[in-house]
Amino acid sequence: MVRFIGPDAETWDRLAAHSQNIFQTRDFAEAWWAAYQPRGEMMVLVDRADDPQCILPLYRRGKTVPLIRQIGHGPADELGPLTAPANRGLVTELLRSELDSDLRRGVLVLHDVPEEGLWNEHLNGELIRSTPGPSVDLSMGSWDDFLSSRSRSFRKEVRHQRNRIERDFTMSIRASTAETIEDDLNHLFRLHRMRWGSDAPFAKGEQAELIRQFAYRCLYRGRLRLTIMELDGRPTAALLGLRFSGVHASWQSGRDPEFEQYSVGSVLMMDGIRAAADDGATEYRLLRGGESYKKRLADQPRNTCTLAVSRGPVGAMASRAARARRKVERLVAERLQARDSKSPDSRNGNS
Repeated sequence: MVRFIGPDAETWDRLAAHSQNIFQTRDFAEAWWAAYQPRGEMMVLVDRADDPQCILPLYRRGKTVPLIRQIGHGPADELGPLTAPANRGLVTELLRSELDSDLRRGVLVLHDVPEEGLWNEHLNGELIRSTPGPSVDLSMGSWDDFLSSRSRSFRKEVRHQRNRIERDFTMSIRASTAETIEDDLNHLFRLHRMRWGSDAPFAKGEQAELIRQFAYRCLYRGRLRLTIMELDGRPTAALLGLRFSGVHASWQSGRDPEFEQYSVGSVLMMDGIRAAADDGATEYRLLRGGESYKKRLADQPRNTCTLAVSRGPVGAMASRAARARRKVERLVAERLQARDSKSPDSRNGNS
């Protein structure tokens, strides 16, 4: 296996904290590389070896027409260069000094960078796709403050959903510990397959291996909130939550369809938001996707976009090909999303 290179985890995390983005930590990059083992040359670019202010984790495939991509693309919610907003110009300088020849013959694809960074303008990149990233504002303070900011019908629905479960079952919601994490990850994968089918990519292959590796790293650093809902002692729903630099996020989930009418996914999500508020988080990110339940919960956007950066005609052709491929992928994703647009509890339309 290729040895992972680049600055230490402390340096990565310091720069990732500017965007409060756990998917920019070195832990995630290392776990992704170990799980996917992509063919290609690892290239972790820094503006300077001593106390870097900019990190761009990449890998390159192909020599005649190089294709350069970010480490972590695919399962990560948000990526992008690691740097403070005031230092975004360093990324342009890095690309010019380190990748000028590659970009004249090939293309750099920057996956899921935050739209608010205006990276397409900074890097003169071509937009391939835009993706919604709904987020819940928790800056008002406590859980009670959050509920007070919502409508009366929303508050009533939240109480009704939880009371209904507690009326019919003995319910417990517990967070994973070092003693339970292995079993709890198995519950998560099993419940995810029960909801989304045996072919769900999250629960098998490279993604499942990534989740396992990253979950253990997050647990060690106090960044994991994997919760399991049990009804009468039976694991019924699971939510893989993450926390980093004052932000909580909901990454993936699963639930037993037998309990769909009880809105178990919604109740577990509300528990995640409650825990985030209690933890002093200023934001709860619902991550990529425009599902209807996210739209009902979210009150602020954190959208991402994917860009192609090139400097020559061959790179431009590669950019057009990438854009065409993304268009097909988007059409497929929209059809799948329409089928399951009311997740996490599609039968009754609650979130």
